[in-house]
Amino acid sequence: MSIQNFSSASYVSDGDEMPIRLGINESSAFSLEKGCVPGNLGSYRRVGDRWFCLGLAKATTVVGKLYALNTVAAANLTAEIVGNGSTTGFLSTEAAGSMRVTITDAAHLSATTEDFYAKGYIFFTNGTGEGSCLRIRSNSAASSNAVTFDLYEPLLTTLDATTDCIIMVNPWSDMLLCDANAGNNINHFAGVSQCAATVSGTTYMYQWFQTWGPAVVLCGAAGGEGQPVMHDDGGSYDGGVDEWDLITDLAGGQVGTTLAAATTAGDYQPTYLTLSRG
Repeated sequence: MSIQNFSSASYVSDGDEMPIRLGINESSAFSLEKGCVPGNLGSYRRVGDRWFCLGLAKATTVVGKLYALNTVAAANLTAEIVGNGSTTGFLSTEAAGSMRVTITDAAHLSATTEDFYAKGYIFFTNGTGEGSCLRIRSNSAASSNAVTFDLYEPLLTTLDATTDCIIMVNPWSDMLLCDANAGNNINHFAGVSQCAATVSGTTYMYQWFQTWGPAVVLCGAAGGEGQPVMHDDGGSYDGGVDEWDLITDLAGGQVGTTLAAATTAGDYQPTYLTLSRG
């Protein structure tokens, strides 16, 4: 990492946000040449009326299945970290314009490793600075429950004892199969895999996930044409979708609408995805 001046937002490029030279049906490990770098996570590509988003798969993927943020990894990132007015929070007040903030929290940050939150976000949720969302460039490993975060943008206001925040990894940094049986990885719907990418050990694979437009998706239950669908909650087809029951199906929300009927569970069904687009 080659950040030079945190107060003036001046830094030397470290390979982030390079042009992405990766085909829709290809995958790649970290590659500066292809632009498969952490800074490009969440970048969109449009092909006609179809939209795709770059994510990092941490397990082998299957084309046509639904993937989302690993909710196990994100489980400790949704509790608010409160400011100087308690035993946890900001180690010191941070001035407006600063591009570095240090936070201490024994419950959530004590085991944080270097750059675990890189390319993620700090959401300021209450008190001074509330309403602001800043992207994380890098973070230090925890030291006495304290973690230092370097940011892409400067703080808009000076933080104080009233400031609360939520820290979250990049939603595209840890893509795993939606688990129909256990109910994991379903509340942060991401997209449908476009290739079979083999993940070995810690060599994770960048690939495109379709988020919008005509697609074909694993079907968890037989269903008709023109039906709203969500993740398969029947427990049989991980990464699949089935018709959305407005009474019982609440978590995650709608994935899309079927374009043709599916007569057999386990088939792949034409679906118009409506997850997200750039």
